[in-house]
Amino acid sequence: VSNCVIVNNTGRSKGGGLALEDFSHPLIQNTLLTSNRATSAAGFLAMDSASPIFSNCTFEDNTALSTGGAGLSSDFTNVFFTSCSFLRNTAKFSSGGALALSGFSNATLLDSNFHVGDSLSLRTTSE
Repeated sequence: VSNCVIVNNTGRSKGGGLALEDFSHPLIQNTLLTSNRATSAAGFLAMDSASPIFSNCTFEDNTALSTGGAGLSSDFTNVFFTSCSFLRNTAKFSSGGALALSGFSNATLLDSNFHVGDSLSLRTTSE
């Protein structure tokens, strides 16, 4: 996925903007994920051993009701972010306005920025 705008999508449960699952290894670059909504993981969901790479992406104004406004990584995933920005993402009734990690997930962030109101949540159990 390159040079895209993923905007105004709604997930019934998880993954409003993108759902990355089952050992997938996508490269998402120069992409704006904005104004997406879901119960959790409004911008993206990475689960079941997915290993996405986000490069020069912006996560902006994504809203989750529970956790992971910009995204949720769970169930043995490894997510890599380089030169990404997280702006005004929210998790209304829980934590992880920007990112939530659970279920033995890892995230690597290089040259990435979290702005006012965006937070990172770490859990040891699956969502």
